[in-house]
Amino acid sequence: MKKEKTLLSWMVSVALAAGLLAGCRKDLATTDAAESAIQKKVSTEAVNTAQTVSLEKGVLYYPKGQSANTNSKTLMIDDAYDLGAYAHMLTAAEKRGLGNNVRLKLKVYPQYAQTEPFGHFYYVKTKATDTIGSITAASLKSIYYDKRVLMSIYILPYLSIGWGPVTANTSPTPYEIDISPFASALRDPDSTVWIVSTMGQPATPDGKATYKMDVDLYSDGSTDNTTWLYNYVKRIYSNMPGPSGWPTITSTITQSFVLEADITNPVIRINSTYDEGGFTENVLTIDNASTYNFSTRMTCTPNSYYANRNPSVTASTYELWNYPTRNYCQGAEVTPRMVALSGTLKKGTHTLKLDMSKGYETAWTNPPGVSASTSQKPRQVGISIIGKR
Repeated sequence: MKKEKTLLSWMVSVALAAGLLAGCRKDLATTDAAESAIQKKVSTEAVNTAQTVSLEKGVLYYPKGQSANTNSKTLMIDDAYDLGAYAHMLTAAEKRGLGNNVRLKLKVYPQYAQTEPFGHFYYVKTKATDTIGSITAASLKSIYYDKRVLMSIYILPYLSIGWGPVTANTSPTPYEIDISPFASALRDPDSTVWIVSTMGQPATPDGKATYKMDVDLYSDGSTDNTTWLYNYVKRIYSNMPGPSGWPTITSTITQSFVLEADITNPVIRINSTYDEGGFTENVLTIDNASTYNFSTRMTCTPNSYYANRNPSVTASTYELWNYPTRNYCQGAEVTPRMVALSGTLKKGTHTLKLDMSKGYETAWTNPPGVSASTSQKPRQVGISIIGKR
């Protein structure tokens, strides 16, 4: 009888334990489902946001090795000729707060310079565990030159000491650069994301400073990237200034790239430029089938707008931005070309070909004319594909 009671007691204990375990499993399953639902809601919830992140304040790019007022999340990674570069790390909160509209707002203070240099904005990703304190400038510089993605090329205000004495200009030239197509990459939660600002032009021979700059990253709109027109970006090609100097001039680019998924609303985004007094007529081909045509020609009008943006102009009738043929306008962004592709670009390997061999340049007459040129080929080229996955 005692053995039977003991056996019965043991069976009840096992049953109770099994019931408790089943209950625990049910609770865990319920919790997993709830957490999954929460995660899904968080990742797709449309939150309207607006934020401004200060990337640079009063940063002086030259003389070499000098800087001013960089914040605790900014690292100078290069100070070489035409390559002065500052990298700003986006925090997790800053990334989460990015909406579908993202812009860089600049205030450029021209000091002294020889000509009008190029400026660039890139982004680069490193390991998620990297921080401003754990990664060295040398390590970040190496990754940057290998993996950077070009977002914008812009031309700094024209300020030439060649036209006579020029005093420091205390009034800033404002810029607003749209980098919304790259918002999804800047939000990447699995990487540390850096926005890199570069500026060409060393100090003048007498050692005076050239340009200093304030940069703010402004964003607003929905944080639900499933509703965005573009939530995918991939670098296809880069031929930009680096440690070995200016890149080799090229007239034709052929580059394969791999898509991890089908991409709708596919757009090839091309940043390219060369001499100011010229332009190219380009032919883009995808997979040896679809062909698209576009030009790098810009018209810098109205004249008064550019005259006000550039503190030093010529005394002639034709200011620098009045060439009838030109790749860029002084004191403005170089317009990126957005070539919309037809249909859906399928998952897998694709081939891009860009023919830039048909060039034109200014004929130096009064007024200037236009002539064909075989030497007018882009020297700075960055190509990405953007779309919706």
